[in-house]
Formats: sequence, C-alpha cells, structure tokens
Amino acid sequence: MKLLKTTFIWLIACAFFACSKKEIVTSTHSGTASEFSFDCRVLLRSDQLAVIEWDEPEVPFTSIRYDVWVNGILVRENLVTLTDTLTGLSPDSIYDGRVVAYNESNKNENASDSFHLGKIEGFIYYTDNVAYNRIYCINMYTGAQLWEKNNYDISSMSSIARPVVVNDTLFTCSGRQVAAMNARTGVLYWNTKVDDIHNNNFLVYEGGVLYVNGDFMDNTLFALNASNGNTIWSALIGRPNTSQAPLFVKGDKVFSSSGSDGTIAAFTKTTGSLLWQYTARRSDDVSYNPVQINANMYTWDQLLIVQSSNGYLQAINQATGARVWERKVSGVNFSANSLGFYQNYLLASGNEGSNDGLQTAVYCIQAETGTIVWQKTGTMGGKSLTQGILMNGNARTYLNGSGFVSAVDVATGNVIWDAPYVGGGLVYAENELFVSSPAVNSITVYDGFTGISKRTLPWEQYTTSTSTPVVMVNNKAYYPLTSGMLK
Repeated sequence: MKLLKTTFIWLIACAFFACSKKEIVTSTHSGTASEFSFDCRVLLRSDQLAVIEWDEPEVPFTSIRYDVWVNGILVRENLVTLTDTLTGLSPDSIYDGRVVAYNESNKNENASDSFHLGKIEGFIYYTDNVAYNRIYCINMYTGAQLWEKNNYDISSMSSIARPVVVNDTLFTCSGRQVAAMNARTGVLYWNTKVDDIHNNNFLVYEGGVLYVNGDFMDNTLFALNASNGNTIWSALIGRPNTSQAPLFVKGDKVFSSSGSDGTIAAFTKTTGSLLWQYTARRSDDVSYNPVQINANMYTWDQLLIVQSSNGYLQAINQATGARVWERKVSGVNFSANSLGFYQNYLLASGNEGSNDGLQTAVYCIQAETGTIVWQKTGTMGGKSLTQGILMNGNARTYLNGSGFVSAVDVATGNVIWDAPYVGGGLVYAENELFVSSPAVNSITVYDGFTGISKRTLPWEQYTTSTSTPVVMVNNKAYYPLTSGMLK
C-alpha cells in the first residue's frame, strides 16, 4: 500500500512538471496547438521603424506561415519570410507584439513568441568654445534644448572638451579640471583638478575608469575613478606633448602616444605598468627621425593601427610592440578624421600630389597585411572628395566631399547614395547619419540606408567653432570619428 501511495505521488509530480514546461501558444486560431515553439527578437528599433526576425520552428509539417501582431492589431499575415519591417512607429510610444507561426493546412497547429519595442530616448551633446564656451544638450528628434552648462561651472578656463557619455553620466574636461554631470539634466556630480591635462585631450571611458593624456609638461597618462574623479594611477608616456595625441583602450591594455616625438606606449589597464614602447618612423628613414602621432589609432584583431604625420600607416603587434607592416597612403599630413574599420577592412584618407595640386585620396586596405583593396583619388562619382571617413560598423562607410556626402560599399568602393553636404561633422547613430552644418546653423538627419533626409534640427547657438556632436540613443553613445573615440 505504501508503494502504491508513493507511486501515485510520483505520477502527480511528473504531471505537474510536464504542465509547467514552457509552451508559447496563441489564441489567435481556435483549437489545440501542437507542441512547438520558436524565438523572436528585435534587430533594429529606430524612431519610425523596427526590424524583427524569428527562428523557423522545427515542425512535422512543411507549409508554415507567420502573422505579426502589434498592440493587438494584425499588421502582417501569411508571411513566408523569417523577418519583417514595421513602419509608422513613434519614438515616444511603446509597442508590444507577437509573431504567430502556424500550419497553413491546419491553423489549429500554431505557436507564438512576443517582442517589445520601448520608447527611444535620444540626446545630442555639443560644445561651443568661442562664442559661448558652453556645453549643450538637445533632443535628437525635435532639436529642443534640454539644458546648457557654462564652462565656469567646471573650471575657470574657457574651453570645454568634447564629452564622453556613459549611461546617465556625461564626462568632460575644461582647463585642468575633469567633471562628471547628469547627462539628462546637466547637474554636476563632481569635478576634480588633474595637473597637466588640457581641454584638447579626449577622455576615454572603460569599465568605471576615465583615461586621459596629460599635456604640456611631462605628458602623463592618467587613470581616474569615474565615480569620484580620484586618480587611480598615472604613467609617463614620453617627451612633452605639443599636440593632441590619440588614446585607445582594448582588453587589458591602454595604448597612448606622446604625439610630438612619435612614441607609442602600452600600459596595463589596472596598474599603469609599462608593457612596451615603440617609436613611429619610416623603415627607410636612415636618419631614424621620429614622426608625430597626432591623428588616430585603432585596434584590429591583434594589431594596433596608427597614423603618423609623414603619411604612413603602421601596424604594431599589440602584445610586443613590434611593427608588422607599414603602408604609405598620403604625400602629406593625414586628416584628423581619416581612419575607419569594418571587419578586416581598414579605410584611410590622405593627400596625393604636390602642395600646388593636392588631391584627396581614400584607400581601402586589408588590415592584416596592409594590401590595398581599392583606391579613390580626387573624385568619386564625378564629385570632388575632401578628407573624412565615417565608419558605422556595417558594410558601408560615409565619405564627405565638396557639396555632398556619400554612402559607399566598403568592399567595392561603389557609391550607394549621395546627399547634399555643406560642411561640418558627421555622426552615425542607429541607422541615422547626423550632418552638422555651421553654414546653415542646423543638423540634417539622413536615413543611413537610403540617404533620404528625415528631419532638420535648428541650433540657435551653433557657430563655426561648435564641435561635431555626440549622439546618445537609449544609453548608447555614438561619437564622431576622431582621436581616441572610434566606436
């Protein structure tokens, strides 16, 4: 009898756990659903559209169809694809939806999975260091100013560096002060004095630590606690720096440069211990003269790619500091906005010809070997190129020229679309290209896929000294392509 009682309890427990098994079943079609499930996910949520995709369920039948519901309304039906694009959305609205999979021959055999589209919070931050000496925050959809901060709230110096935005905190420096403030309200959290830094130096944030190159006196690299500004460690890079030097953090290392004497150094991220030093110079330079590193550096796989003032790209082994390859891509100095990556492709721009007849050249280079894949010199699609490359992490880059900006296929160099461009900075964020134009005191926002103009944001305080903006979408920051801030 005891054995029968135990067996009965065991059967009840098995039945309970069987009923508790995850099984997503929709009530869209009447009847009993078969036991199958699948996963749905959101690939893109922009201000006006969203892209969703789902896995194909493993089912015993061959003809499967899909319906898409949003906020209880059927918006797509009888689909055979595993993806769908939802249009006509609003950034201020919340959408709850589900994808229903069913047997075309027997709709009683069905299952569903849900997806959620939240509101989009978008902000644009920019600084003006001549006319106003302030930092501004505006709404990225309406252009409405949300707050502004005077430089004297940070230090007694006049200029403010381009900010770094992490979640709800904005970091910047002015003079020899580093400051943190609320990114939504501008309320100051803390500011601290750090000797030898300057507003021209960029901050880099990684894992709760702010890294910044020193300036003027001894060219020291500082690591600061991002929660209070206290110095964690400092390390000497090289000779005094006379220009803005790049800075990059990757893995357990911090890579920096002294700028003026061509010294590149790698430090441990946690303690600042020196791992190696490298002096950038041409391999054929018998005088062994160093060159200035005052443009960009970036990492690809195990390589550190740097640009130098003599027109060379150099690839350095991250672990050892040994040079792997070099490639001359410019007759004179590089542009400050001239380096981008996508997968194993490296894009760089420079100048070809003599000072009397310089032409902009854009190169696509195989990052592992330094081999040139394609090159555009002087013009592209019949239009004159100017220096500047913006990579967005996808298979296209954006090149600016005289009166236009173009989306270009990275692998081939073919132009995908052109759009008007009257000068200013470029920032790519969430499939939107932000073109800031001092000539017309506005930002024009283009669809990154099509090049269609979506909206124009007026800036009443915009001047020619205004920095290229930083764009923040749902706590993710997007930066212009410039030293130490490649994203």
